[in-house]
Amino acid sequence: LDILASIIFLVGVFGINYAMDMNLTERRREIALLKSIGFKRKQIMLSLIYEAALIGLIGALTGTILVIFGIFILSSLINIEIFSGLSVYL
Repeated sequence: LDILASIIFLVGVFGINYAMDMNLTERRREIALLKSIGFKRKQIMLSLIYEAALIGLIGALTGTILVIFGIFILSSLINIEIFSGLSVYL
């Protein structure tokens, strides 16, 4: 199970890396414009990193909310009680 989770994680990392690479390729003109009006390389890089982090955060929150709603909908369809007897041991 750990190996499967590792493979899934690596596929996700490579997918995000590819998407950001395509993002940079498509936005060359915008980056050139920012450089021409005086933005430093570090400022452009930070803005792109913040954008990627924000997109990832929004995606993670959306996915989490959808999964929680899906669990409640499926549990009501199958008539099972979720979170009954849930206890956390530390």
